[in-house]
Amino acid sequence: MKKVFIALCVLFTGINLTAQNCDIFFPMKIGAKMEYEVTDKKNRNISSFEYLIKDVKQSGSEAQATIRATVKEPKGETYQQEFTAICKNGKMEIDYESLFHSSLNETLQGMDFDYTVSGKDIEWPANLSVGQTLPDSEMIMTLSMAGMNMETSVTMTNRKVISKEALTTPAGSFDCYLITYDTIVETMGSSMKTSSKLWISQGIGMIKEEYYEKDKLENTTILTAYSK
Repeated sequence: MKKVFIALCVLFTGINLTAQNCDIFFPMKIGAKMEYEVTDKKNRNISSFEYLIKDVKQSGSEAQATIRATVKEPKGETYQQEFTAICKNGKMEIDYESLFHSSLNETLQGMDFDYTVSGKDIEWPANLSVGQTLPDSEMIMTLSMAGMNMETSVTMTNRKVISKEALTTPAGSFDCYLITYDTIVETMGSSMKTSSKLWISQGIGMIKEEYYEKDKLENTTILTAYSK
């Protein structure tokens, strides 16, 4: 289950994206590391996680990065997973096989299953500007098991660039764009809608994110350390 959490962290921070600069969300540099803390609405620690760029291989215009994601729980438990990000022709893609297969294997404990992931990538223009409305995105995962197909869709909509502002965290001060968006998750006949505020800084990625349910703040993710 912890590996599923890692996978969802990667998806919701927008790694599957299209942009002219592939490092808009992750610096494509060996040794770069981003550490985050997740707190609840009462500012209590829920978890922390980090991304470490372990390796970058360049072949012509294509770059492939191996990224290690680590989840750390308050009681000291640590869970790790590696996945691959590929930058090609201005598009960042994730090897979903490396991201989801071990996650689902752990959750389903050896049961026979198959899955597919499709949808519309999260897009970012080369130059963000205040007032922009960004395209919707959608991720659809279909899980086939015991003769049944279970489909889950995650749609990000109403993506708007609200402002440009300086933001200070324990990791330092950053020039950020504030983006707001809604997320609709549909699975097994049920639907849930949430909203988020996301602060991103080019060359690093997510600096802070606030997650709301019914307009009430539920949790906050913030960059606590960064090195490159």
